[in-house]
Amino acid sequence: MLMQSNSSPRWQEPDLTIPQLPDINKLCSLGDGKFLVTPVVYHERLHCRLGDICMLKVTADKIILMNHSGRDTLVEWSLVTLRRFGSTPEHFLFEAGRHTTTGEGVYTMKTRDGPDIYDLVHSYAR
Repeated sequence: MLMQSNSSPRWQEPDLTIPQLPDINKLCSLGDGKFLVTPVVYHERLHCRLGDICMLKVTADKIILMNHSGRDTLVEWSLVTLRRFGSTPEHFLFEAGRHTTTGEGVYTMKTRDGPDIYDLVHSYAR
């Protein structure tokens, strides 16, 4: 886990400019560990397209990416397979290890609740 002072992002990510992403003000917390997000980088195993609004649910043992309605699970990552995670005010990102269903990689989600998701994952990952 990378942690820095509160005045700067907890994890500096590369500048990824993706056109036509949803307005950040429309992506917000739904309560109960659920957050509206949109994937920033396409990955075929996420089972959603760039710009799709999805639901990210954080539980005590995993992160679950669901369709917007929350009815269908697209992919799950066990918290024990996360190598590191971080946030900026507009993003939550994490690096998954090779023992996940998606394989190893860095996954970035655009959301207004990046720090809140980070805090929740951090509280469960201790």
